[in-house]
Amino acid sequence: MNDDYVDPNESEGMKNMRKQLKEQGKQIKEYQDQLNQFQSQNRGSVISQALSSRGLDPQVGKFYPTDLGTDDESVGKWCDENKDLFRSAQAENTPQDDRGTLSETERRGYQAMQDMEAYDARVVQDFKSQIDQIKYDPTNPDKAEAELLALLSANGVNLASM
Repeated sequence: MNDDYVDPNESEGMKNMRKQLKEQGKQIKEYQDQLNQFQSQNRGSVISQALSSRGLDPQVGKFYPTDLGTDDESVGKWCDENKDLFRSAQAENTPQDDRGTLSETERRGYQAMQDMEAYDARVVQDFKSQIDQIKYDPTNPDKAEAELLALLSANGVNLASM
C-alpha cells in the first residue's frame, strides 16, 4: 500500500495519526541505528578486554567470529582453540633484548652511559633551579645580571667566547 495515498474521506484526526506514525517510524529507525552502533562498540570493547586479560594483543579481536558470544567462556574457548596461532604470531613480533647478547664489559659500559644520562639530567635540573632563584629587581637590574654571570662562570661557562 502506498504511504502517500490520501483518502479524501479521511478525517483530520486520522491524517494527524498517520503523520505521527510516520514520525515515530523514523525515530524508531534512528534509535535502532544508535543501538546497533552501541552494541558493536560494546562488543569490540568486551572482546578486547577479554583478549588483553589473556595476554593477547587486543587487535586479534578483529578475527573473532561474529556468530560467537562475547561472554568470557566463549572468548576463552575460542582463544584455547587458536592458541597455537597466537603464540607463533607473538613469537615473531616479540623484539629481542639486545642486552642479553652483550658481554659483561659491554653491559657495564651500557649501564655507565645510562648513569651518565641520569647524572646529566640532575645537573641540568640543579642548574635550572639555581637560575630560577636569581631575582630580578627593577630598581637594580645590574644585580641580577651579575648574579647570572657569576653562576655561569662558576659552572664552567666560558663567557669570553659568547
